[in-house]
Order: sequence, then structure tokens, then C-alpha cells
Amino acid sequence: MKFRTRMIVTFSTLITIAFAVLMSLVYLTVSHANQQLVSSTSIQLFDAKAREAGDWLAQRVSELEIIALNSAVQSMDFDMIRPFVDTLNADVGQRFGNQWGTFAIGKTDGIGWVAQDKTIDVSGRDYFERAMTGDEAFILSEPVTSKTDNAPIALICYPLRKDGVSYGFINGAIALNRLTELAQGIDFYGGVSWIMDSQGRNYTVLPETLSTKQLIQFSEPLRIDPPASTHYVADGSSYFYFTPIPTTEDWFLCTQVPRAVLMESTYSLLSTLAVVWIFLLGLTIFAAILLSRTISQPLAQLCQTMDKAGGGDLTIRAQAQGSDEIAMLAHSFNKLTAQLQQLMNQLLRNEKQKRRAELRILQAQINPHFLYNTLDMLHWMAYDHEDQDMLQLISTLSSFYRISLSRGDEFIPLPRELDHVRYYLEIQKMRFEDQFDFTIQADAQTEPLLMLKLLLQPLAENAVIHGIKPCPHRCQLTIEACRNGDDVKIRVSDNGVGIQEETLRELRQAMEEGQSRAGFGLVNVHQRIRLTYGADYGLTLDSGIGQGTTITLRIPAIKEKKHVESIDL
Repeated sequence: MKFRTRMIVTFSTLITIAFAVLMSLVYLTVSHANQQLVSSTSIQLFDAKAREAGDWLAQRVSELEIIALNSAVQSMDFDMIRPFVDTLNADVGQRFGNQWGTFAIGKTDGIGWVAQDKTIDVSGRDYFERAMTGDEAFILSEPVTSKTDNAPIALICYPLRKDGVSYGFINGAIALNRLTELAQGIDFYGGVSWIMDSQGRNYTVLPETLSTKQLIQFSEPLRIDPPASTHYVADGSSYFYFTPIPTTEDWFLCTQVPRAVLMESTYSLLSTLAVVWIFLLGLTIFAAILLSRTISQPLAQLCQTMDKAGGGDLTIRAQAQGSDEIAMLAHSFNKLTAQLQQLMNQLLRNEKQKRRAELRILQAQINPHFLYNTLDMLHWMAYDHEDQDMLQLISTLSSFYRISLSRGDEFIPLPRELDHVRYYLEIQKMRFEDQFDFTIQADAQTEPLLMLKLLLQPLAENAVIHGIKPCPHRCQLTIEACRNGDDVKIRVSDNGVGIQEETLRELRQAMEEGQSRAGFGLVNVHQRIRLTYGADYGLTLDSGIGQGTTITLRIPAIKEKKHVESIDL
């Protein structure tokens, strides 16, 4: 997955999780607060409506109490009761219509007069029996059908008592349409209201969204534990509020409110948050793209620069702008490539110097090879003429060049290298007669060691030509080889004329810089040693005018061929 994609996914996931948590908290907080507010509002509203219904019922009961105070009713004189109740019902019907119901007055036998010549029989009905045998001030009946106009009504049965003994009753009809109007007058979040008792009997026109079966289900908790104040339950899609109606035994004002309506403000807030989330998500993706470009583009450019550097172009440099981590990485890369370029240039210079030295050695080997064959022929010619001095010279010279060739080996035993320089000095001694003597000494520990060939002869030649030859007196040249820990030191010293301080300084500088403008032999040997064994090894010069010269050669102690092969040639 690309860096940009990871950033977009990461930022989008974080903003989504944050908004999911926020929306959950908002939902829980707002819904709880909304529920508390709705509960507070609903309690006030439903209590007021329940009191209104209770007051209306109490007013009807008061009307029955006033009727009970009539002398004809108290004496149960039906000759006077019949015209009284006939006039009463006619007057009420004319003023208020049949929705106010009718009145009936009768004795304990359940026969009640509603007009001059019309009666009703309520004997055997539950509410009547309870009114006659109980001690309640009045009893509300279940919904029934009016026999005067076939309208659905409920009856208030008011028992007439004297000294605690019932002697009659007054029934007052309550039109259910009136209760329905009262219930439908409740405007609470678009809900529907009705009035029912704890048995699930409905006293209003039942809303279309409810069934009688549902009313029975709702009434079960009302029978088991009737609430003393407004109480609500939820079934997932709706809230149901139940408020007991005063002056009644088990009537309740009920209201059903859709949950979606109650949570409308919460859902609206969540919708707003969702729009904000979509906006912020898009803004986050856009910001992630811009931010990733500020990171991915410099990284891509740095990678391209690294690829070019990996292809061998060490001159290329990365663009380092600013002071951030990518700029620091670019600076480090530039520093690395610069160092690599310097090392490569140094390696190329060293390789060129090594190749030049090898070429010089090869040239020095080719000429001796030709001379060796020629000297071999001269040796036989001197032998034929019996010239012993010539034979000795030619034999020594042949041994000298035989070691120089060494069958092409670059490393030879240290004793053979000492023999090589001995042959050279013997030849030079024949040339310069008695101008110098020489001694060659070597520790026994140096005998099994190997070394790079043709290192000592140039040093001895330098001592003879520049130190001994100009000297007016007989000189001594000494070569000493000894083991010093893991190194071998070979000193070539003479007591000749020495080297002037300025010339000595130029020689040392030429050896360090690998320049051959002065002291070609010494510079060549020093560079061969350093190129073969490393920068820790080489030549050191000590000299003074009239004090002679000492050249110290230091190389690692190498015993076996495998150690030679491990050296980086």
C-alpha cells in the first residue's frame, strides 16, 4: 500500500471513529435529555388533562348529588319522580343534546325511570350490584349502549343511602363522544390518546392504530401495579403514557407517541453531524493528499537520486530544502555520496599508482630476462677463456637477475630477498673496489617469512649512489632484518655523506604524496608497500649531513602463502 493511501485510510479511519464516538455520545446525551424534557412536559400535560377529565366526572357526580337532594327522590315517591325525571331529561336533552346522556331514578330492584312512561332495568349488572352492596360514593360502569338513542355511553351509578342502607339509585349517562373529544384535545408530539380502565375496556373512540387486543396487553401492568402518577413504557417503535384519572377507581388517560417523532430533534442533530462528518471526511482526504505530496514527492525525488547514485553517478546530489527529517536525510545522503566519491577517486588513484608500479616491475623483469639469457651465454664464453674474475661477476649478476625474475612470483622468502640485495652489493663492490664494505644480518625468526620482492635493492642502490659514492672515505653499509611482534623491520643504514635537510623534507613529502619528481626509487618502494600492505606500512627516512642515512622498512610478518592471498593486491 502506498504512503498516500495509508495516510488517507488512517486519517479517514480516525475521523470516522471520532465522529462515531461523538455521534454515540450525542445520541445518548441528547436522547436522555430529550427524554427527560419530554417526561417533564408529558407529566404536566397529562396530569392537567387527567384532572380535567376527573373534574368533568366530578361535576357529573355533583349533579347526581343535587338530584338526590330532591324531596321526591328522598321519599321515593314515584308519582312525583316520574314527571320530575321526565322534565329533567327533556330539559337536558333540549339544552345539550343526547351527548350528555340521560338520568334514571329507581329503587334497589334495579328498575329506573327515565321518562314519564319509560324505564330501564339494570338489575344484575355488576356496577349496580357493587353500588347497592358496597360503600363507594359512586360506581362507574363499563361501556354500554344507550337504550334511548343507541349511543355508546358509560354510567355513573349513584347509590341513595339512609343510615348506611341503600334504598335507591340514580344513574347518570356519560356519552363516550364527550370523553373522546377530551382525549383528542391532547396535542402531544402528534400522538393519539384514549381513556381505558385496568381491564382494558375503552371509554373513547379507539384510534385506528390500536386494537382491543393491544389494550388488553397494555392493561396487564395496570392491573398488577397501577401507577399513582404518569407512567410510560416503550415497545421499540412507540412510547405509551398512562395517567390515572382522579375521582375514578381505575380509569387511565392513555397516549401513544411514535418514537420517531419524539427523537426527531435528535435524529435531525445526528443528520447534521453526519453532514459535518462527510464534509470533514472530504476535507481530511484532501488534506491527507496535500500532506502526503509534501512527503512522498521529496521521498520519490530522493529515491530517484539514490537510484542514479546506485547506477554509478556519484556526482548527483539530492535537493535538501527546509529543516525537516527528509531534508536531514537528503543532507546525509549528499554527505555520503561526497565521501563515496572521494573514496572512489582515492581508489582510482591508488589503482593507477599500483598499475604503474606493476608496469615498472614488469619492465624491470623483462629487461633482466633478456639480460639473464645474454649473461648465461657470456658465462660460457668466459669459461672458455678461463677468466675467473669475469666468471665470478657474470655468475653473481646471473643470480641477481634470477631472483629478480623469481618465475613471476610477487612474494618471495625474505632470505632470498636478502640474497638478492647481497648479489647487487657484491657487484657494486667490484665496481667501486674498496670504497665500502657491507654486512647483512637477519634474525632466525625472519627466515620462514615472505615479503614483496625487489624492495631492498632500490634502497641499497640509493645508499651506494647517493650516500657512499660521493664520500671521500671508506664507508660501511649495514642491512638488518628483525621480527617486531606482528611486523618485520629491515634497516638499511650507511655512514655516507647524508642528506641535506631540505632534500630530506622533499623526499618525505614525495613519498607521502606518491610523487616521483625526486627519489624515484624510494617513492616507488614506499608506494608499493602501502598499496600492497596498507597505509600503516612503508618507509621512514632519517639522515643528516655527515651522519649517514638510515632507511627503515616496515612490513607485516607473513609466513604462509594463504596469508599472502588474503592481501588486497
